[in-house]
Amino acid sequence: MNANFGEELVYWYLRLNGFFLINNFVLHQNSERRTSDADLLAIRFPYVYEETGGRPEDWDPMLLSHFEPRKTVGIICEVKTGLDLDINKIFQDHNVNKSIQRIGFTNNESDYKEIFHNSMVSFGDYQIAKLLVTRKLHNPKNDCLHIKMVHIRKFLRERIHKYMDRKLGDRMFFSSSLIQYLIWDESLK
Repeated sequence: MNANFGEELVYWYLRLNGFFLINNFVLHQNSERRTSDADLLAIRFPYVYEETGGRPEDWDPMLLSHFEPRKTVGIICEVKTGLDLDINKIFQDHNVNKSIQRIGFTNNESDYKEIFHNSMVSFGDYQIAKLLVTRKLHNPKNDCLHIKMVHIRKFLRERIHKYMDRKLGDRMFFSSSLIQYLIWDESLK
């Protein structure tokens, strides 16, 4: 995984909430001739399940309350760990459009064009949302969902603690040295 610590924490937060992810997805040149990326693209299918830690009582109700249970969910996620944000550069329309094309739920722009000015759009069996994760207490934008980084850290610690008997023994199978460290650190408490 090639990501900063914030993106990596959010990756594991979404992964432990049943999502499949792509990190740092390159969004090739736009009209201004700049290449950008989506920090995380995530997809969650309606009947996802894992024996250890992947059951409905394990997932974060704050996150999943935004979505209809029987729909496939796509998330375009931006992670900002600093305090100084240029909110005009977050979720620019051309980047959102390229991200939606990569998620591949539809090729009909009328299905998702509302997402350019809203946090989420629902059509057919699908929902697509924009999720911003920051250190800020309140959402700095009104057109996306927002989760605080401290909430994600708390969720990860609680999940690791709940399944410590399995996580500690299996920690080296996780591809992330950060999550390996968090498991080890939580085992010392």
